[in-house]
Amino acid sequence: MDININHEKCVLYDCLECLDVCPVDIFTVMNGKLVLTDKDKCYRCLVCQDICNYDAITFDY
Repeated sequence: MDININHEKCVLYDCLECLDVCPVDIFTVMNGKLVLTDKDKCYRCLVCQDICNYDAITFDY
């Protein structure tokens, strides 16, 4: 399962909830975009996808 960030849908500076809810802190902001710091740390709890009101974070199954 892969995690995807749709930067066109992400309203980074109006939200940032994914940064707050991720239990393993895999998200950060670089050059004005949300990025994954360590995809391998993600254990696919899907809380970031569930909290995203903009459908910017998705998982491929």
